[in-house]
Formats: sequence, structure tokens, C-alpha cells
Amino acid sequence: MKKIQVKFPGGAGGNWLRHLCYCLENNNIDTTNTDLNFHNQIQSDKINCDHFLENYDILLSTTCKFNLFLNALIKNKIYNIPDNWFENAAHYVNQSRYHMSDDWKKVYETNIDLDISLMVKDSKKFTYTLFELLKKFDFKFYPNESLVDIKIKEFMKTCPNPYDFIGNVNNKYWQVWCLGFMNVEEVLIKYYNVQQVIDKIKENNDYYSKITMEWSFA
Repeated sequence: MKKIQVKFPGGAGGNWLRHLCYCLENNNIDTTNTDLNFHNQIQSDKINCDHFLENYDILLSTTCKFNLFLNALIKNKIYNIPDNWFENAAHYVNQSRYHMSDDWKKVYETNIDLDISLMVKDSKKFTYTLFELLKKFDFKFYPNESLVDIKIKEFMKTCPNPYDFIGNVNNKYWQVWCLGFMNVEEVLIKYYNVQQVIDKIKENNDYYSKITMEWSFA
């Protein structure tokens, strides 16, 4: 059978999905994840997951982009934001602005097939949608809903709660996220330290928080 091609943005759980599908193939509920991500878990070899697929069968994503921003930076230890992030401010401006851009919306928020926010908002709908997609592409599996529930709980345990970050001007992840709302030239040319960024965030923190709440789930 041709591999199912799954496109997903960083933080949406592509490796988790491949692991879940392995478990569904084998009706295996004995695996337990203890890491921040699922990169090292056994994964189905009948599914390919990638961030940049041009031709794909399933888009695994969500419009809750703040969750994805946090997941991508915290769960993937390589990209974790350092305390001295301002020394590489240009890089982090690009991180947050990309999540808020029209390009991001076009690539990762248009025609979502499997919405990860449903894991929390309506897990039964998430499971039903997943099973229907797998059937559509002739993936052979055991439709074990309890197994999916277990794996959803495992995934959510690895995800930071966005409400612990929103509005907290002293948190480095919130600081970097708010760069996406701000004038890039002002940040890169006029600012010389994190405190200047914090002072600027404070001017519009309620607005930034309100918008970000709309882009979050927990």
C-alpha cells in the first residue's frame, strides 16, 4: 500500500500520530511515553509525516497557533528558547511572526483534515475523524477508541498549557511570542535589552492576551 502522506506544522504531533497508528495497527496498548515528544517511540511505517509536503493526503493541524508555537519550542528541545534570547532577537522575531503570517494560515490552517484541538474539545469527534481518514486510505487497524483516549492523554501531558503563559510579561516564551505583534524595525534597531521589550509589551499586553486566547486551547 502507498504510504499515507501527512502534513503537519511543528508541535501538531506528527510523530505522535505515527506512533498512535502503529498502536492501532497492532492493537497495542502496552507502550508508554515518558519523554517530552514522541520522536523515539515506535511508529507506523505506512505513514509519512513531514512539515513541508506539497502533495499530501491529510493535514494535521489547528488554528490554535499559540499552542503550536509553544509545543514546537518547548517539546523540541533543540529549539528551546534560551534565557539570553535577545542576543539572537532577529531569529525569534521570525519565529513568532511566521506563526501569525498569512503564509502560515495558508499552509497550515486551510482545509484542516484532523484538528488537534478536538483532542480536548471533542475527543470522540477527533477519534471518529481519524478512523474515517484511515479507512479512506485503506489503512488496516483495530478501531480501539479506548486506545486513542489513552494516547490522547499521553500527548496532552507533554504539551504546555498556553494559559500558563498568556499575559505573563516576565516569561521568555510570552516575550518572544509578542514580538510577532510588534514593529520589527523598532525591536531590532531601537531596542538593546529584554527590559525594553517587556516595557513595550506592557503597553498592549491586554490586547495581545485577548488575541492569543482566541488562538489557544487547553
